[in-house]
Formats: sequence, C-alpha cells, structure tokens
Amino acid sequence: MLQYRRTLYEVRLPRISFGSCIKDRKKRKKEATRSQNVEVHVAIAIVGLIAGITVVIAATVALATDEASTRTSIAVASTTALVAAQCVEVAERIGADRDHIPAVVSFTVNVRSARDIMTLRALAETCE
Repeated sequence: MLQYRRTLYEVRLPRISFGSCIKDRKKRKKEATRSQNVEVHVAIAIVGLIAGITVVIAATVALATDEASTRTSIAVASTTALVAAQCVEVAERIGADRDHIPAVVSFTVNVRSARDIMTLRALAETCE
C-alpha cells in the first residue's frame, strides 16, 4: 500500500483575487468604524442620562425638609456627579469629541420632568 504524503508545496490554498481581498479589508474597516461610532454614541448618551439624573437629585436637595434627607440627597447627588465625571472620561477615552460632551451635558441640565429623563433613557437604550 502506498502512502500519500503531502509536502508543503502541495497544499492548495483557496484562490482569492486581489480585488476581493481589498474589498473585504474595506468592509472590515467600515464595520470597525461603525462599531466605534456606536460605542461613542452610547457613551455620550449615558453621560447625558447620568447628568440629567444628577440634576434631578440635586434639585431634590432643595426640596428636602429634614436634615437626614438633605444629607442623603447631597450624598446621592455627589455620587452621581462622580459617576458622570467617570463616564465623561470614558467617553473621551474611546473617542468622543470634547465639544460634543459639554453640549450634551448642557442639554441635560435643562431636565425638568420625568418625561425628559425617560427621553434620555430611551436615547441611551436605542444607541446599543
């Protein structure tokens, strides 16, 4: 019985034209860019949502009647402000434009109702 041994030169590779190789590369690059843009938009939307929540919590500090609820509201407001600052850093690190983030934050400072918060939440949710 003869045994067939393949040498390195006998292995056949699939034939791919140069044009299709370039086309595949462009497609992968386009998908990577699209994916990064989605990540940036999600990060910016989350920054806006957290900033809006911070504004609402800070507004409740003014409405607090007793000292214990005032302290709790201040602690929660400062914590959400810290989370918002961290989200801003992450958004900038993954490529968000420095001019875009203040625009989103200034938009969310004008949050007046639960409907505004739900709009920000929906925006962050649909970016995924």
